[in-house]
Amino acid sequence: MTAATYARIFGRAAQRAVMSGAWVATLELPPAQRRTVRAAMIAAAATASIASSGGAYRAALSSGPSPSSGPPPASAPVDGGPVDRQRAVFGATATALVVTAIVVQRRLEKRWLDTLTRKGHPHPVRGLALRAAATDFAGSVAAQFATRHWITPAAARRAA
Repeated sequence: MTAATYARIFGRAAQRAVMSGAWVATLELPPAQRRTVRAAMIAAAATASIASSGGAYRAALSSGPSPSSGPPPASAPVDGGPVDRQRAVFGATATALVVTAIVVQRRLEKRWLDTLTRKGHPHPVRGLALRAAATDFAGSVAAQFATRHWITPAAARRAA
């Protein structure tokens, strides 16, 4: 797997920001329309992902299950060895960071919406959508740069 280029990093971040802003902007719609629009957004994102994969999804689906992908035979011993402590700590830390980011984002959204409403903004949900999109863009770029510069090189060194 090659490292992501700067154009790809910013492109992914922009796509994610647009989706995030649109997701928040649907709060102005009635519930039935909101669900329909959000389902269409998910379908469009999945279609774009499959189309940009270069046929990797189609190849995986057409090849069928590989012989080694099934469960191990009953006679095979189950590996009960020690868990790699570094991987466990990394997984727990990553999970904690993701949950923290979700909680902080939701609190910011509530605070921003209250502030926009209190100050008499003509379209507070639209203003919130723009703020959410900008925040999501910045966070996505930062996470992808961290992956490119710190996580990916370390994984490449371990594989060598």
